Parts: sequence; structure tokens; C-alpha cells
Amino acid sequence: MDIEKRALAAAENIEALITIDFRGRGMVRDLIKMVREISDQPPVLTAAKKLKDAGRPGDYVLIVTGLNSRGVMAETDGPVGAALLGRSLALGLKLRPIFLINQEFRDIMSQTARAAGLNVFERKKFHQCKDRVSACSCVLPFPLDDEAAKKEAEGFLNEFAPVSIVSIETRGMNRFGVCHTWNGEDVSYCEPKFNWLFAEARKRGIFSVGIFDGCCTEIGYGKIRDRLLQQFAHLSQCQCNCGGGIVDDTVVDAAIPAAVSNWGAYGIGACLALLLQNERVLHDRDVEVRVIKECADAGAIEGVTGVPTVAVDDLPAAFHGEIVELLRTIVRYNIEGFRIE
Repeated sequence: MDIEKRALAAAENIEALITIDFRGRGMVRDLIKMVREISDQPPVLTAAKKLKDAGRPGDYVLIVTGLNSRGVMAETDGPVGAALLGRSLALGLKLRPIFLINQEFRDIMSQTARAAGLNVFERKKFHQCKDRVSACSCVLPFPLDDEAAKKEAEGFLNEFAPVSIVSIETRGMNRFGVCHTWNGEDVSYCEPKFNWLFAEARKRGIFSVGIFDGCCTEIGYGKIRDRLLQQFAHLSQCQCNCGGGIVDDTVVDAAIPAAVSNWGAYGIGACLALLLQNERVLHDRDVEVRVIKECADAGAIEGVTGVPTVAVDDLPAAFHGEIVELLRTIVRYNIEGFRIE
């Protein structure tokens, strides 16, 4: 069996693992069913293949993240996955990740990226050293204002010409341009308008990825919006009575549901490790725990409790470390083959 066929078989297991609903939220299995109705393979594998085939050493990837929890703080779900996906892309493909985030969360993202093993530079120095320093990255702000966001969307794509744009746990806008929380509150005032970046990327044919969990408000849900509203009609309602409901309207090329959004990023990393036949492309449990700790120490909160504990989505860092090790086991058996001594 060739590498791609083996990778497809292993990717099915990767998808199954990252969509296990350990916390019983009750949505992720429905989401993956909807996605697979329009995808002939796990979207984590689709994303990994596209990144591998389209990217060349030194090319850029834009990674957006940083959902504004409670209107005041970033969560550990999102920045951690963004940093570790950036690590996989830098290590496996020598791509240059650029993290776009709310201005208020730049320090959190920078510290998280460094913990993942990435060098983080300011914009000018990033351009100067990107071909001389390995694992080179940059953290830049994105506007809250619609008009400024439209202008910056064109500016970023012109400046960096990325091979892909990826969202991980990023709040998006509904069809009327309003950002909501899962319970329908309008939080447009505190969220960067990344939808304009994805819309402009789509016009230019840039491959896009949206990674999300079960809140229905994150970028990427536009891919399955109609299916989602057919099954869950209550999502068409919100507290602000804008008439658009809470579901994000951003259409992406690869929509990746996961029980925890970070795990969707790890799924791409695992599939990339499969395609490259290099287990090191996916981080290990020690790196996972370190990155979550650094993200929390920088000020990010655990999204369920709202406190800066070393956890993600009410699951301790050690638990996430074991998920990573299970992913690495799938990758390892794919590379080495299963044998009975």
C-alpha cells in the first residue's frame, strides 16, 4: 500500500480520535457527519495534502485565532493549537507562520508560539531574517472595525501572498455581519473581523481552513450552515434580534470539526507527519503541556471556568498530552508498520 493510501486509512482514525466527545457536549458527531457528507476524505487530510503540495520552503501561512471569551480575554483553546500547527508547518515544510490576532492578545500569542519552539519577530525583522532563521514566525494584530479589516485583508494578502489561511477557534460573523457568543449575545465590538480576510482569500483562490468545536459561532461553519440550521433550527435565533442567528457564515475549503479546536490543528499536524513519514512533525506530550502552561501563564483563560488554569476546555493539560500521544501512536504504526514479533 502506498503512502497516500496508508495515510487515508490512518486519517480516518485521526478524525475519529479528535472528534470523541469526552465532555458530552453533544454536537461534534453531528458536525463531522455533516462535513463528511460533502467530503470524500477526512478534512484534516485534505488540509495536510494541500499544504504539502502547495507550500514551498519560505512560503507564508496565515493562522488566525484568539476568540474573545467573555469579551475580555483569550482562551487557551485556539492560540495553543495555532502555535503547534505553526510548529508542524515550520518543521515539516519550512513554511513561515504568521499569527493574526486581536491586538490585546498579541503578547499571549507571542509567548505561546515561543513555547511551541518558534522564533517570534516583529514585522520588519521578520522580513529581514525569514530566510536565515529556522522556525521563523510573526504575530500581528487584525482590526475590529469592518472597513479597516477589509483594507488590512487586502494588505496582508498582497504583502505575504500566503499559500493558505487557517482559522482555529476564531469567532466569525453571521450572514448580517454580527459576531455572537454561543448563547446569542452580540460581541461584534470586541472581535476582529477576520471574515473579510477569508472572503478576499476566496476571491484569490487561496486555500482556506476553518477549525471549530461545537459552539457554532467560529469561522468555518459557513461550509455546513444550511445543513446545521435544518437540524438545529434554534441556532437561527439570537439575543440581539439581528435576524441572522448565531451561526458563522464564512465558507472555507476545508471545514474541520473537533471536540476541542486545538485537536483539529493536531489532526492536520498528524496527517502531515503521515504524508512526510516523519513522526517528529507532530509534537509530543511534554511540548503540549508546556505550551498550554505558557499560554495560561501569559494570561489566557480556560474557556469553561474562565480562570487561567493549565487546562483547555475544562480538560487538564496532561489529558491533552495523552491525546497527542495517541495521535503519535497512529502516526508511528503507519510509518513503521504493525508487526508481530
